[in-house]
Amino acid sequence: MKQMAIIGMTLSVFLFLLNCEKKAELLAPQNQETKVELALTGLNNLGSNAQYNLWAIYDSSKVEIARLLGQFTTDNQGVLSQTVFDVNLGIIQRTNTLVISIEEADSIPPEPSVYRIIAAKLKANGGSFSVGDDYLLAFDVTQANGYYQISKPQGSDSVKGIWFMKGETDTTKEAGLELPEAPVRWSYNGYVIVGSDSFPTGVFTKPGIADGQNIYGDPNQPMTTYPFPGENFQVDPQTGNSLNIDLRGAEVVVEIVPPVPVFAEKPFRLIMFKGTIPANAAVNTTYQLTNNSATFPGGTASVIIKLFE
Repeated sequence: MKQMAIIGMTLSVFLFLLNCEKKAELLAPQNQETKVELALTGLNNLGSNAQYNLWAIYDSSKVEIARLLGQFTTDNQGVLSQTVFDVNLGIIQRTNTLVISIEEADSIPPEPSVYRIIAAKLKANGGSFSVGDDYLLAFDVTQANGYYQISKPQGSDSVKGIWFMKGETDTTKEAGLELPEAPVRWSYNGYVIVGSDSFPTGVFTKPGIADGQNIYGDPNQPMTTYPFPGENFQVDPQTGNSLNIDLRGAEVVVEIVPPVPVFAEKPFRLIMFKGTIPANAAVNTTYQLTNNSATFPGGTASVIIKLFE
């Protein structure tokens, strides 16, 4: 009985090893698979003159190398025309970042254009896409905070100004937007919506200094300006007439503006912060905006490698 048990165990081990050997059998080269599969949301239709390109980025002798993995478009519902892309095994083994850029339709560029809009760090067998990836904006958009304060003309109760700052006195005021300096061709854009009208507070790249806009100020009734992005809405720059405006109850928006070529539609809209100015808003009081990054485009990249039977 003991001998039969030993024979049975030996046979089981042999069959197990035989099965393992079959599983580890190398596939013929034509049957091997190395692919990258995308699952993305939030990318807009770029129009008929543009397309998205998927690139693998890696270093060779400390020089950045980019390899085109494939091209795709999206329809008006954001559905990708292609989601699976064949990739050379050697390239995918070296890749550290996947980048999506905007290129002209039907073109095959040797490297990504400056219009790089979303990226993913590739680790193990996958990665997550974000505009905040280190390759692009280099900050965690989910953890960013935005603050603002309002201002009034002297002797008036109307709220005419909004400034992206915080602090109780002029000596303690500091930048209110937790954003990095925008990379080349990227920018930030602030505006307020009063009823059905939209008023820009200015485009800027550095949240810690004043933006380049000051078109609504009234030289006859000057209001204090601050060394941060913001605006005092006093005069219509087109007519020179005083603006009958009160910002209490207005919606406040701060957008991240990606680089977009002239031949393409916008790939997405990035509302970083938004909020509503309280009806009882007071000067020298800091109000917080809502982080809206949950609506940003994103998704995953999965690496599929099949070399063995």
